[in-house]
Amino acid sequence: MLNRAAAAEPSGELGQVLSEGGRETVQPLFAEIMQPLAQEHGQNAAQLTGWFLGLRVGDMQIKRVIEVMPELTETELNARVQGALQAFGKLLKDES
Repeated sequence: MLNRAAAAEPSGELGQVLSEGGRETVQPLFAEIMQPLAQEHGQNAAQLTGWFLGLRVGDMQIKRVIEVMPELTETELNARVQGALQAFGKLLKDES
């Protein structure tokens, strides 16, 4: 509900607060996890994090916010994660 409210709120303030409490907290932690992989492949951890999250989430969030996509089942979520991991692995091979 908060994401819907943030999407509809014209000033962007609610979206900023949600981002600071979520994305801006989680992404740096995820980048820390990515650091060894980034070093191994000569990449930037923040860039790898962005790639992976983009593959993992894509446009799913906005589809959920505007209610054109139902909540994923655990099986669907697992399949999406596996697909993102496979695509991410291919991306790393192409970038090395």
